[in-house]
Amino acid sequence: MLAFVSMRRLALTYGQIVEKFKELDIKISVHDDVLKKVIQALSELEQSQPEEIKKINCNFSINGV
Repeated sequence: MLAFVSMRRLALTYGQIVEKFKELDIKISVHDDVLKKVIQALSELEQSQPEEIKKINCNFSINGV
């Protein structure tokens, strides 16, 4: 009897784990879509800037290098 109770608990736990994986998969796919849109927008913004703006040298250095 105790073995069946343990198996039932395990089955419920497995079902919960599967459900969490499904939720994570949905969240990841939504975030992937958002990131793709952001990257695409940044790429379009970069391409739309004039060449002289892209070539500005600000003489910035890190740690005096």
